[in-house]
Parts: sequence; C-alpha cells; structure tokens
Amino acid sequence: MDDREQVRVVLEAVVDIAGVNDLKGKLAQHLAGSQPLVLDGSEVQRVDTAGLQLLCAFVQTAIGAGPQPRWSGISEPLREAARLTGLEAGMAMERVSNEV
Repeated sequence: MDDREQVRVVLEAVVDIAGVNDLKGKLAQHLAGSQPLVLDGSEVQRVDTAGLQLLCAFVQTAIGAGPQPRWSGISEPLREAARLTGLEAGMAMERVSNEV
C-alpha cells in the first residue's frame, strides 16, 4: 500500500497518563478520514493503563467509523502490557502488517 493511501500514526516511546491528552488529540484528527489507519507501536518502551485504555478506545471507535485500523509494529512492552490487562483483542493487535 502506498503511503499516500494511508494515515500512519507513530506512537512515542512512552504512552502514559502524562501524554494521554496530547495523544488523544493526535488520534482524534484521524477518525473522520476515509484513509486506512496504521498504528506503529514499535518504538513504545513504556505504557501505562491510561495509555492502553486510550489506544483501545481509539481502535474500537476507528473500527466503527470506517476503514479497519491495523498495526505496522507492536513492541514487546506494548504487547505484554496489553496482554496482562486483557486488552490485546480490544486493541486489534492481531491486525499486524509487516508493511512500513
């Protein structure tokens, strides 16, 4: 898929309560679009419950709003935190693509 045909959101190394409002604003601007959304979580080194909840809510909202979101990368800390909290499925982590 061509970069012009998708919206790519690269997550910061730290996804936590301190940055959740900024991330929410960044993610919200992509909900109304019709382009496929790709989340890149490959650089995430630390994530807390607030960050996971935001990502889960965003993915679920995006699924209902239009093209299915997918992941282009999921770091081990992000995947493990989602697994421990039971949010892997809600975050659609099975939708991982090797495309960059």
